Amino acid sequence: MVGLSLVLLLVNTVLKNRNTKDMAIIDETNLFSLFERPITPNPKTIPEIIADEIVSDAGQEVENNNAVIKNYVLVAERPVFNFIPIEKTVDQISFSQDKKTPDTKIKKYGTRYVKYDGVIYEKYDGDVEQKVSNTFTARLGEVFLHSNSVVYRYSREDMQTIETYLGTVSTKEGGVGDVVGDYLPKNIRSFAINSNNAKFTGLLADESRQSAQIIIGTLGKSDRKTLLKTSFTDWLLDWLDDSNLVLTSRASGKVIGSAYIVNINNLAKTKIISDYGLTTKALPFGAGLIVSTVGDNKYETQIYQNKKLGYLPLKTVADKCTASAKNIIVCAVPNSPNGVLPDDWYRGEVNYRDTLISYNTETGLQKVLLNGDGFDIDIIKPSNDGSVIYFRNKLNGFLYKIKP
Repeated sequence: MVGLSLVLLLVNTVLKNRNTKDMAIIDETNLFSLFERPITPNPKTIPEIIADEIVSDAGQEVENNNAVIKNYVLVAERPVFNFIPIEKTVDQISFSQDKKTPDTKIKKYGTRYVKYDGVIYEKYDGDVEQKVSNTFTARLGEVFLHSNSVVYRYSREDMQTIETYLGTVSTKEGGVGDVVGDYLPKNIRSFAINSNNAKFTGLLADESRQSAQIIIGTLGKSDRKTLLKTSFTDWLLDWLDDSNLVLTSRASGKVIGSAYIVNINNLAKTKIISDYGLTTKALPFGAGLIVSTVGDNKYETQIYQNKKLGYLPLKTVADKCTASAKNIIVCAVPNSPNGVLPDDWYRGEVNYRDTLISYNTETGLQKVLLNGDGFDIDIIKPSNDGSVIYFRNKLNGFLYKIKP
């Protein structure tokens, strides 16, 4: 614990070692700006989606070429805040050769998502969209979903106070329920959920912004506790696995950031990297951690696996990556990104034109999945079996899917 405190204190000293003007800008920014993604899309940047360009769920195998690829499928045509893949088991009648009709259990895959009014919906492949909840919240900044739980993070009317509401969708006749739950302390600066076990973590800074505590708990339970305290108050949090958190300082191409792994059981820490424009993202299927940095106004990307960093040829922001299997990384790679990287992209001042690429870490094989214009992907996740990639287009907030 002493060693960890010393490390975090050192990081705090380095990260705070900026000029007075920069610090004044950061300190005067209201807390609502902590939500990294724009609240509403810019109508001038919304691309037209032509009906005949959207193909069936089957998709198509596409090798790397220069043709415009249109094998994506529109899932939600209204802007969404966030989404998760879902699945259910249903009965399917199967006819055997002896004319018997045994019931066969099959899985159906889909997504659950929250639209900009805060209402929860879900849609399974081949089915129509279903409304899950009636509850909505004004001034939403972030939404997290896990199974039947939802976390709303929104600003109060003063635009200075962030509320974090942990809710569960109640079951009602007709399938539409209310969201009931309780609040975490005010002004949680960052938040993350472990999709494996419903554990959550949050960074709670004191009013003076001189120190913070990292809290952990379980959605739907009251087992909330302080994991550790830190003098640095701007960590972004992520779950690498059930036992380890990733702490990454908020990204800026003008400042050297740092990333650490902290074991929640014994508080052992491991430094991953320090560099400019640092972003990280934990991948599903145990595929590792994407690490993106900025050098010469270009993105450089690595993958952290087996306690070491390795080369990744997909040059992008970590947020734009996921995995469809342990050895298959899928990233949206921007074409000639401009502005201050990645600051201007997070602030919504610039948009990217992405090419979606899958990369096999064992063979080195790359495959272009999507190179159509009009996509700037900011949230990307696989289905639970990895057979489908879901992604949100930052330009219009719409949700799409594609075969990897």
